[in-house]
Amino acid sequence: MAGKQNRKSRKAPISTQETIPLQKVFQDGTVRSPGGYYTAMVKFSDANYCLLDESGQAETLALYGKLLNYFDSNVHFQLFLFNRKGNSQALAERFHIPTQGDSFDGIREEFSGILKSQAKKGTNGVLKGKYLIFGIHAGNDKEARQRLSRISQDVLKLLSELGTQARAVEGKERLFLLYEFFHQDTMRPFRFSWKDMVLTGKSPRDYIAPASFDFTHSSRYRSGGMYGSVFYFDIVAAELTDEVLKHFLDLDKNLTISIHMETMESGKAQKLLRSKLSEVQKRKIDEQKKAFQGGYDIDILPSDIVLYEKETQELLRELNSSNQKLIRFSFFLNCFGKTKKELADLEGQVNGLAEQANCELIPLTYNQEQGMTACTPLGINLTEMGETFNTNCAAILIPFHTQELFTRS
Repeated sequence: MAGKQNRKSRKAPISTQETIPLQKVFQDGTVRSPGGYYTAMVKFSDANYCLLDESGQAETLALYGKLLNYFDSNVHFQLFLFNRKGNSQALAERFHIPTQGDSFDGIREEFSGILKSQAKKGTNGVLKGKYLIFGIHAGNDKEARQRLSRISQDVLKLLSELGTQARAVEGKERLFLLYEFFHQDTMRPFRFSWKDMVLTGKSPRDYIAPASFDFTHSSRYRSGGMYGSVFYFDIVAAELTDEVLKHFLDLDKNLTISIHMETMESGKAQKLLRSKLSEVQKRKIDEQKKAFQGGYDIDILPSDIVLYEKETQELLRELNSSNQKLIRFSFFLNCFGKTKKELADLEGQVNGLAEQANCELIPLTYNQEQGMTACTPLGINLTEMGETFNTNCAAILIPFHTQELFTRS
């Protein structure tokens, strides 16, 4: 939904700023993009999923599935997981404990210094952020902001049930996140104020755009002084573990994971499954006719037909009897490197992890610009790539692993 409508309303960019599909940023965090598409964002902390026993993990997966099911077919949502090398200012801000003007200030300063030192050692100076972006189409700014505010409140409640600390992200912080995404080569301090934007007549894109974009290479791009490459994570494995995201994020490199999701209307989902079931049953009949004509046992069928028929029937039963939805699911990885070699090394690592999961990374050949947009925290997917899963399958790619010892509220 978001991708198709935005693709129709977008013209070919003629400047670096126009490459970024952003029109207006409101102080409450609402962002307007072309085509009357509006998004809001929440940031959430990690949770102790890996430390739970089997029943606890099953309960957490069910609660995460409840969060995914909350979004109806009119809401596009994006899970954005962002690993980036932080400068000293960013690390200091994250682990700074403010003084209170009492006798414990010395202890606070000492503890804050320990946290900063251990953070640099434990994560190689990599800052990790988890965000959920959700977007709708609306006729005007007021309508969009009201609807997104209600959705945001509900999402925060659902995240709190998962045991994570979550909060809405305001406009300036959203711009800062976009600035970090496009300026991973330097990470200079972000300088912005609403007053300055009005006085100078600048647009939000002027504050976040890099010096240049270069999409001339087929399988990589350049944002400022940073090389990047986008891959689609093709899930071909019969089963996935709940540690897929964890293994990628444990690399402690400049890496972005972007998962776009849209739920399908119940009637449309059932119609789709019945159509798929009719197709596989027609194939089954054709195979039985061939077997009969050849004098073979008609009950001996190709294993892929038997398995596909069984899985489709089970999925149709689940949609009718349990709290399951069909979800359109698009999983992208954006690798970054200051040099071509650094980028190639990271690409080799993520490809190895994909192979371990019995999946495949597909480079977005000559579609790196669309891929970069899909990995930008704006809730927009301009690609045609995607797969359809039920809620349980989508939830297995859970973004929770182990909570940090120091978490800012």
